[in-house]
Amino acid sequence: MRVAFPVEARLSSKGNRVPACLAFGVGARVRAAFLGISLCASIVVPAIAAPDPSIYKWRAPILEPVVSGSLYRAMVPLHLFDGSRAFPADLRLIDENGEDVPFFIDFESGLNELIDLPLRAVNLPEETPPDLDDQATYWEVGTPGAPLHHLLLELDGPAARAAIRVYGRKTLTNNWRLITETNWSNLEHGAWPPVGLGDAAVRYLKLHLETSEGGEQPALEAIRAQTHVHYLYFQPSRNGRLWVYYGSDAPGFPIHDLKHRLSKGQLAAALHSAIGPREENPHRVGADLREYAQLLLLTTLAICAVLAAGLLLKRMRPN
Repeated sequence: MRVAFPVEARLSSKGNRVPACLAFGVGARVRAAFLGISLCASIVVPAIAAPDPSIYKWRAPILEPVVSGSLYRAMVPLHLFDGSRAFPADLRLIDENGEDVPFFIDFESGLNELIDLPLRAVNLPEETPPDLDDQATYWEVGTPGAPLHHLLLELDGPAARAAIRVYGRKTLTNNWRLITETNWSNLEHGAWPPVGLGDAAVRYLKLHLETSEGGEQPALEAIRAQTHVHYLYFQPSRNGRLWVYYGSDAPGFPIHDLKHRLSKGQLAAALHSAIGPREENPHRVGADLREYAQLLLLTTLAICAVLAAGLLLKRMRPN
């Protein structure tokens, strides 16, 4: 559709004719600009706000269909910590229509509930030789995204005085960072008090156990890492199925005010739900295939361009 504007509309204040598109008043131009900006915002904002499931490596189903408007609570399984890149910043709860579902992560309701985290001894090189009365052990956390609440140590004998230092790092190339340091005295045989770790999220731990000069060095018999039980609270706006998506290279934590709209009584009355096992994100597989196809197409076009350029140069070369 073509719209014809008159070339000249009216006289200006100086008696000159001006184009019609410039003859509007300032207020009209401002209103027109505002309408243009509003139109752009109405197009761009939904595209930004809409979740993109293809950027997540993993997903896990909410096992039972949900009812619109109901508040649910599901315990966060360990595989969410393990598969997340930055728990909980890369979590999204998405329904079968591809829309965000309001949720929040809470552990205050599970302060008295603790679960063990997988922990195994590893052999890592020590940067400096330890002291004669120093026992250094290295451990790998099986769920590196989980917040470490404390360590539980069991030793084979008493100690008059002992000092514990715990270091952590996320990768083998990171520098060790001191997480906590504590001193104990007159420790009996068996379990020692918990060593608080302040909810640090690391993959590797280095444990230094030192006794005072002349004291007997107890041997470490067992070690356990624990974290609080975390819960996922959510309130869907539609009936149907939901999935937790996680493991994104570009996490963008959605902002919901659900937590601030609920009372303690409502949290306590939340319906029980459960998060299923981890599975490959089918949307991510499709996105990877599309990206591979685009890369293959670009490579093919580049090869064709090089061949065409070579053929053209050969024809331009004088005999």
